[in-house]
Amino acid sequence: MKISDLLEKDDAPGFIKKWIGDPLQGFIDRAQKKTGYTGPADKKVSKEKPTPAPKKQKVVRRTRGDTTRSQRLPRDLNSLPNRSSYINDANDIVTWYKTEGIWRNQKGDTIPSKQGWREFVQAHKNGKATITMETIGESVLLEGGNIFKDPETKEPLTKRIARDDVDPTLAWVEKITGIPHRDFKLGSTGIRSTSGDLDVAVNQAEVDKEELYQKLVAWAQKNHPDDDVRQWVAKSGINVHFKTPINGDEAQGFVQTDLMFGDPEFMKFALKGMGDNTPFKGADRMILIASVAKAKGMKWSPTNGLVNRETNEPITKVPNEVAELILGKGSTANDMDSVERMIEKLKTQPNFDALTADFKDNLAKRGMEMPEDYALQDIRKLAGV
Repeated sequence: MKISDLLEKDDAPGFIKKWIGDPLQGFIDRAQKKTGYTGPADKKVSKEKPTPAPKKQKVVRRTRGDTTRSQRLPRDLNSLPNRSSYINDANDIVTWYKTEGIWRNQKGDTIPSKQGWREFVQAHKNGKATITMETIGESVLLEGGNIFKDPETKEPLTKRIARDDVDPTLAWVEKITGIPHRDFKLGSTGIRSTSGDLDVAVNQAEVDKEELYQKLVAWAQKNHPDDDVRQWVAKSGINVHFKTPINGDEAQGFVQTDLMFGDPEFMKFALKGMGDNTPFKGADRMILIASVAKAKGMKWSPTNGLVNRETNEPITKVPNEVAELILGKGSTANDMDSVERMIEKLKTQPNFDALTADFKDNLAKRGMEMPEDYALQDIRKLAGV
């Protein structure tokens, strides 16, 4: 038996492990090597020099536009993380918007999913493709983008909508779809003073996506028979997009409505947005949740909740249970309403820095700061410092 085997026993005295173990085994190893006798070892020691352990490669953080062949190519397009990108033959960066099921270049032009995947695979071979890292790229951002654009100028045909116009506009949409929308607003819709689009949850267990799409198509064909229906209605991923007259009046302009299929109650919790009195947005809240989940051996999904990081087995999507696992025992879903409140709760945990490492890194890349830093700035302004 080797001395190291003896030292691994649970009842081995601590002083033996610390003061005798390593030096004594080293002496025996050297004696075996010189004499060729087995000694206390169970077999003859090889005279060959041990192969040195490979050096640990330095991790290089990449930004959009950096490209590499070292990232493993996913098996198919469905496995490609959201916001992965490649550089095409025209030197344009083309980005994959997974929730929309489309590729889009820097000019805003869309590329069919299959064509984009073929070009991505080729770009990957040439070292001109970047696969979004899972720490932040776990599809936590379900953005609709500007779907409806002028075919010639490529300018958006929709605009932001004021908070007071949100519910009246959704009430008008309800007359077409026949289902409630005002109580299922997502993100910052109806929270901030203005919204870029109307994000609304639709219960996928009760509503057929194709039937809802056809209702909106029928409205477009009836009211604008000479237009291409795609100027009014589109499908992508979990979404049905509708170019919606604000307050039902086309003279007031249009806003993009994104009808998002899933579990409405969970989506309202998972995709909660921020108000006007904070520099943070709903996306920042999602990134913070993902940062903490990663540090605790989990992953965060806005559709599946918390899952095991190694096995992808679901853990929970019950809001109060998510809150306890992310923020600590006794926390509730209300404690996850804002970035500021979450940071306040996380501050009580001894491993705060490790839990928020990815979040801090993401803020730094965007020139942003932690909530307490913003609060300190406000105090200094009030004090005239």
